[in-house]
Amino acid sequence: MLAATTIGMTVLGAVPASAAEGHWEATFLTLPAGSELSRGFVTGADGHGGYAGAFPIGGTSQIVTWKNGAPTVHGVPAGYEWAMAWDQNGSGTVVGDASDYDTGDTRPFVLDANGFRVLPVPAGFSYVYGVAVNDQGDVVGNAHKKDDPDGTRAVLWRATATSAGPELLPAGLLATDIDDDGTVLLSRLHNGGFVWKNGALTGVTAPAGYESVTVRAINAGRIVGSAYDPAIRDSQAFVWSTPSTAEALPGGVYGVDLNSHGLTTGLEPAPEPIRNRSVTWQGTERTGPLPTPAGFGRAQGRVVSEDGTIAGITSDNPLDEGGTPVVWHYVR
Repeated sequence: MLAATTIGMTVLGAVPASAAEGHWEATFLTLPAGSELSRGFVTGADGHGGYAGAFPIGGTSQIVTWKNGAPTVHGVPAGYEWAMAWDQNGSGTVVGDASDYDTGDTRPFVLDANGFRVLPVPAGFSYVYGVAVNDQGDVVGNAHKKDDPDGTRAVLWRATATSAGPELLPAGLLATDIDDDGTVLLSRLHNGGFVWKNGALTGVTAPAGYESVTVRAINAGRIVGSAYDPAIRDSQAFVWSTPSTAEALPGGVYGVDLNSHGLTTGLEPAPEPIRNRSVTWQGTERTGPLPTPAGFGRAQGRVVSEDGTIAGITSDNPLDEGGTPVVWHYVR
């Protein structure tokens, strides 16, 4: 078991705007029993010291949650052989997807106090997955058809829906996130971001001199992502307070996630072989990098919790292969 640092931690939704007031420290979440490799993912947080993700156990990817640093292995939904978690809300509900090796189908699920529940899918779609859940229990995801690469649709499962069927959102867009008021954040590859609210679709505007908006997360109406600067042939991280009002995140190339208090994580340039490292902002003020724990070569923050912690992984291998679960706390 890897020891966790606990003394002097700040557990708040926001951190001081001046990085000189403190710094980030990494702690380790306990690896789940039976984990074969430190190659899992942490992808959700409940805002109350809980986190969610998936780890390779028993030859397949299984859903894991942590509370107070201790893991619980939930396995996979009945009838499926593989599962991945993508988000967690304030009630601890986890959303993800599960795969059936026999049919090749993928289905979205929610995991709550009652266990797994596989969500109904729109007719004709075989690869359907959930990506985000808000505090109301609304879930968004995406649906693909096997023989129609242009047949992708974003899907909304409303917690208050009176019918069993999900709602298909405007064609040609992918769901990225959902806000607590039900606003859905959507993206189109290489062609910008959009918000869908009350049946209306609004584009996320590229700042002057930029193009190719990429959106990653929405929280309390604020959107984090990036836009491409053709003059320098690189991206710049931005936060949008409205779909048409953007502010740069200084030094950042990609925005990754944010909480409702404006605490944001993203990536900034770093020397090879790391290339990019995780960094934080409070509003648009830089509040320092997320340090890589000793003994590891790289790390990345994936999710910003409402309690002011940031969760992710660390590894010596490429981070898209997974890693050891880590939580960063701001220490004054």
